[in-house]
Amino acid sequence: MPIAPYRAGIAATVAAIEWRAAVHEAGHAVISCVLAIGCTEASIEHGKDSWGHVVTPDRWQVETAWDRAGKYRSTRSIPIATIVHLQAGHEAELAFGFDPIGGDGRDRELMKIELWFCCFGSGPRAAGRRERLERRLRNSAAHLVRRHARAIGAVARALIVRRKLDGERIAAIVEGCRGAGG
Repeated sequence: MPIAPYRAGIAATVAAIEWRAAVHEAGHAVISCVLAIGCTEASIEHGKDSWGHVVTPDRWQVETAWDRAGKYRSTRSIPIATIVHLQAGHEAELAFGFDPIGGDGRDRELMKIELWFCCFGSGPRAAGRRERLERRLRNSAAHLVRRHARAIGAVARALIVRRKLDGERIAAIVEGCRGAGG
């Protein structure tokens, strides 16, 4: 039996996985730009445990940038924005029609940490506050992803072509989609 059909099937599977990874990482990248967190890089160059990644500034860089821009917010705003941007990858997958698989494990770990920043304490009351906040922020992420789906699609397509985008390119794509009504 010829091996070409098997190779074609494998190539199609890898392409589908890469498209899903591009949508996931584009969700993170676009929503981090929309929330003024910023994104310095997005990539679908996979490593041993990941199909891609997004690099964002740390919380102190975000706070400094917000202060310089005259966007004074409570210190709780940074972990909240971080949770929304982390959830955006999973929500982008759902919005683009992928079956839910629960999101990225690393994203889930980081969200858990950020939820603790927002709702200190242990016991059932604190756990209940974290669950309610997580549900509310998941809904916010889903809303933002739907609102900026055109930009997410554009960044995902650029990731498929280029494999890696810097923050300036991502911001330009997001701005271009805003100007085009998206």
